[in-house]
Amino acid sequence: DAPLELVGARDVAAGTGYYAPLNPDATNGLEDFAAILWDRAPINVATQKAVGSVRDFVVNGNLITLVNELDTAEMARLVAQMALVGIIYRV
Repeated sequence: DAPLELVGARDVAAGTGYYAPLNPDATNGLEDFAAILWDRAPINVATQKAVGSVRDFVVNGNLITLVNELDTAEMARLVAQMALVGIIYRV
């Protein structure tokens, strides 16, 4: 199994459909879970295509790669946000 990456922000620029890395310290929407990338994508400022899961998915938490480290409270918030869209987090 390849590591999965989390992304936040439903729309980085409203209506574009673009996502960005989850950032628990942000206050612009990037702190909110939106999807899990299906495969690794390079960290890049340029727009790039990728496939993500946004609902009804079970994920092995040991396979998730986070760009930004989460503390215990942030991780609990993330798991709760995942559950709201039907993504089950397991370790």
